[in-house]
Amino acid sequence: MPATTVYPGDDSCKAGEQWCGDAIVHRALGGIGHKTIHWQNRPTYQQVVEFPSHR
Repeated sequence: MPATTVYPGDDSCKAGEQWCGDAIVHRALGGIGHKTIHWQNRPTYQQVVEFPSHR
């Protein structure tokens, strides 16, 4: 499948641009704007495991 099909263009990215298509594009709120940032793979579930010490 061509990249232009997988990553169609929009107001922020040209068709076929994978980095831009996977990036996080912020919308300006009032007068505050942010640059486009890389996509973040953040887990929705995190687990903490503790092992008791053997003293």
